[in-house]
Amino acid sequence: MLNRKLTILTILAMSLSLPAFAQSDATQNAIDAAAEARAAAELAYESEESSEAGRIAAEAALTAALDANKAARLARRAANQAEDPAVLELLKEKRNAVREVARKAAESARDKALENGAGEEAARQIAREAARNAARSTVADFIANAGLTPNPVSEVAREAARDARDAAKEATKAAREAAGDNFKEIRRDVAKSAVKEQVKNTVRETVKNMPREERRDRIKNLRNIRN
Repeated sequence: MLNRKLTILTILAMSLSLPAFAQSDATQNAIDAAAEARAAAELAYESEESSEAGRIAAEAALTAALDANKAARLARRAANQAEDPAVLELLKEKRNAVREVARKAAESARDKALENGAGEEAARQIAREAARNAARSTVADFIANAGLTPNPVSEVAREAARDARDAAKEATKAAREAAGDNFKEIRRDVAKSAVKEQVKNTVRETVKNMPREERRDRIKNLRNIRN
């Protein structure tokens, strides 16, 4: 479904503007990150709890979850940047109302699922889906009633962001099961590695964008420190 939307998105981007192409990249990144997070989650679910394989799978799932959350944030930001400001203002104003509708829909769906014999996990999944659908429908009604028209390209990016966030949650849950008692330790190690990588990338970009002379002096200083 999302891939079909992405095809439509690309066609729209070609006829709209360069920011739309940026949205297309952000959307595709979110879609890819969601797929990777779900694949990592599947491997984690299949691993033996607290085993060495489980630890490796948990690390991979948590790393994929971090990537998916980051991609979701970027897709959401790209969507907001291209959206009609009036639509964004309306969504901000109605945020609490939408959350309340989603909460009630989730509670009702969960209770009904449990009454029909569904397990706890299945009921939670049904509740999440009901909340998502109720929120989407409510937002569409608010926008239509206000006489506004949302940017379809932005909506696809937001949908990709939501999917990436859901995939990140699933990967984290799978990592918790695979890691067992070692989950907190593994999560801390993965978080530290992610921060180190982020700092390294930031430094690399900073140095790359420096004037040549300044870059040369900075590299020389770093070498002197190491020696």
